Amino acid sequence: MSCAPQAIPWLNLAQGEEILSRHVELRGARSGNAYAGAFSVVKLTAFDRDLRDALVHGSVGIGVLLRESGLETYREILAVGVEPNTTGEARELRVYRTYRITRAKQPVILIRESFPWHLYGEVPV
Repeated sequence: MSCAPQAIPWLNLAQGEEILSRHVELRGARSGNAYAGAFSVVKLTAFDRDLRDALVHGSVGIGVLLRESGLETYREILAVGVEPNTTGEARELRVYRTYRITRAKQPVILIRESFPWHLYGEVPV
């Protein structure tokens, strides 16, 4: 847990509000290949203590936690695109999507996922 270093308008989040930020990478167990990466920001004050604690401990993914909690949520795509990979040694294109999860019409989680382009076909010229 930490405090937001700046306001995040897509979450109606003010600078200094309590957040949880997580970065995960999905890698093949045998190949070691990176298949997806995700960065998320969670507005912790939007959840009750038990769910907040489960999110902070991170033993299960956000989607699984929300599904198992029975909370009604909605996902809204905010941006989709292609960008160069700026981390690691590989200089390849990545497909990304940014979306937010809302609960009771209030934005509570912002997620940006990215995937190596080569997993989906030829690189555009």
